[in-house]
Amino acid sequence: MTGPELEIAAADAAAAEVGAGSRVPVASGEACANCGAILQGRFCHACGQSADLRKRSILHLAWEAGESLFHLDGRLARTLPLLFFRPGKLARDLIEGRIARYTPPFRTFLVALLLYIFAAESLIHRLRVESDLKVNPPAAQAPAGVSPNPAAVPTPKEGSAADAAREISSALKSNDVDVNLSGLGLGETWEQRVRSGLKIAAENPGYFLVVLFGWAHRLAFVLLPITAALLSVLYLGRRGIFVYDHILVASNLLSFNLLTNALGLVLPESVSPYWFLLLAVWTPVNMFQTLRGAYGSGWLGAAFKTLILWPGSVLTFGLLLVGLLALTIIQL
Repeated sequence: MTGPELEIAAADAAAAEVGAGSRVPVASGEACANCGAILQGRFCHACGQSADLRKRSILHLAWEAGESLFHLDGRLARTLPLLFFRPGKLARDLIEGRIARYTPPFRTFLVALLLYIFAAESLIHRLRVESDLKVNPPAAQAPAGVSPNPAAVPTPKEGSAADAAREISSALKSNDVDVNLSGLGLGETWEQRVRSGLKIAAENPGYFLVVLFGWAHRLAFVLLPITAALLSVLYLGRRGIFVYDHILVASNLLSFNLLTNALGLVLPESVSPYWFLLLAVWTPVNMFQTLRGAYGSGWLGAAFKTLILWPGSVLTFGLLLVGLLALTIIQL
């Protein structure tokens, strides 16, 4: 078995132990239902599948789904504290091959991205609800025996798909957005598309956010190779360090940023500004610790590379955000 297969088998074994424990009988001498190898214990030595083929409860199936997605075993408890407070040790262990004790870095990145998406969608939903309440405040309750004034009750907006489609179609055919785009040299066709997109975004911000978020999901993965490429340039010629190692370090850096920013998005409005102010200091410190531990850089070398990588990452993120907004407006 290869290293990843052993890792998956160990995780399956841990999950099975949680659900069944020692009650699973030893199936020595029987054939594995998956690969046909003769079993010598509760797990197949050839493919790693559990010999316990009993029907599971719905609760157990739910546990397996969560465990497969978030890898809820002891490795997560060892990975997260190091990711936040000792990122250099975590990155160094991964580069030197001490992988089995931690959650795989790319899986951590995917889970962090998923949590960030959930947090951003929750924030967008909250902002839309607050915006709707400001535009259409709830009608005041009339006293008993007094009928409310129909004129005082705001008329609800039409929200059917057909109405939205007609609104978008009419906006695409119009060209009355008062924005001067002549200096951009886009040409008449592209100017009309941008004007139409801006009109749709202004009249239907909910639709704009849906399209924006759809493209953001796809472009989020671009941050990983970009960060790895920046690390490759900074540590060009470093012996014993390969692109694979840079991807491991980039996965840790992005996982930290995604998880901490996701937490900031779901915090109350009274607390979130202070949290993001803390992140403005914590993020470069975490990056400094990661570079110093992963690559064995000295204090000055790690600080110098952090001063290059941190602004470079912020600039790259800003350019991607601007490009994403432009792409979304064009796609409307």
